[in-house]
Amino acid sequence: MTSPQRRSLSGRKLELYFRFANCPLQMSPEAFRTKHGASNLQIARIARVAESTADRWFFEATTRTSPKLAQLFLLGLMDWLLDHDEAIAPEFWDSLCALSDDRSDRCDRPDPP
Repeated sequence: MTSPQRRSLSGRKLELYFRFANCPLQMSPEAFRTKHGASNLQIARIARVAESTADRWFFEATTRTSPKLAQLFLLGLMDWLLDHDEAIAPEFWDSLCALSDDRSDRCDRPDPP
């Protein structure tokens, strides 16, 4: 069995790869909550973890856990998106994150303008 042919990124795609791979963007759950007033459930959904995991990020001392770098990145990215929401074209969201009608969290989704 042969391995699939590998393609290398080049040009603009390579530049985007390096920018994304080396992006220092991150935000702690505490900072996100302070800035945006988000609930543990909202923070959990952004960070792609169970609500109980996000709850443990806010516990005291010995029972407290820390988010992983990927979760800090997701919170940082969401913070950036919230700070720049007016500059992001609706077509971008339609292309990137089409919402499904079968999602159980529809009550958290704002109505379109």
